[in-house]
Amino acid sequence: MKAEAAWRSGDNGTALSLINEVRAARELADITSISADGQEILDERGFEFYWEGIRRTDLIRFGKFNEAWNEKPASDPSRNLFPIPQPAVDTNPNLAQNDGY
Repeated sequence: MKAEAAWRSGDNGTALSLINEVRAARELADITSISADGQEILDERGFEFYWEGIRRTDLIRFGKFNEAWNEKPASDPSRNLFPIPQPAVDTNPNLAQNDGY
């Protein structure tokens, strides 16, 4: 997360150093650069947090969730948000259901 924060604030050098520190601990080769879309950061988070259940959130944050990939067709952007539970909408007139639900 620190590497992503550095990259998003324009500090690619720090981001690269932090990613390579993690990769060195796993005895992997360093990466040499981070592309403009941050794919290397997304990939590294995917490797490190494979079983953590946060991939969907990462893909939304990087703008890749709505794309099609293995076993998943392209999805509607309204699927980036979960629906608000109907009992909450029924009891609070200030809530409006998220689009698409």
